[in-house]
Amino acid sequence: ATPFSGSPVVVPATWRLDTRLAYSPTDHVDLFIAGKNLLQPQHVEFADTLEVPRTYYPGFFLEY
Repeated sequence: ATPFSGSPVVVPATWRLDTRLAYSPTDHVDLFIAGKNLLQPQHVEFADTLEVPRTYYPGFFLEY
């Protein structure tokens, strides 16, 4: 079925794994790398067939 055609669109159940690995070189600085949706390259999350991709991203947290 196509989105909004009047027919129901089935969004299958899925498992998702997100993680974050952090390192704190000082009490005020955190460096991290995180990943979302690591079990699959992408999955359908909404009835409009929007696919959510696997993503990785680095970051830092600075407390002052």
